[in-house]
Amino acid sequence: MISGLGLAMIAQLVPKPYHGFAMGSWLLTTAGANVIAGYVANLTTVPNKVLSPAESLSIYSHVFLQIGCSTLVIAIVMFIFASSLNKMQSDEYQNTATNDI
Repeated sequence: MISGLGLAMIAQLVPKPYHGFAMGSWLLTTAGANVIAGYVANLTTVPNKVLSPAESLSIYSHVFLQIGCSTLVIAIVMFIFASSLNKMQSDEYQNTATNDI
């Protein structure tokens, strides 16, 4: 359902010449997310010898700690680059870039 909604939003918001590129990017991003989901699912696999929920708690805690740390690192990187990305989206930067060509 989300994939269809995302493709509909792309068709609505992206200019016509870029529809194919944007939809391909959406599908490629979805494929990458599925690969990451497979890795996370593999990390949370509990060995057969572990039967107690208390014993499996350490496995899940470690995986969620890794997810949290990764999210924190990504948030910090995005925070660092947010101002330069906003500057690149401004009209003044766009006009300067087209005048240089």
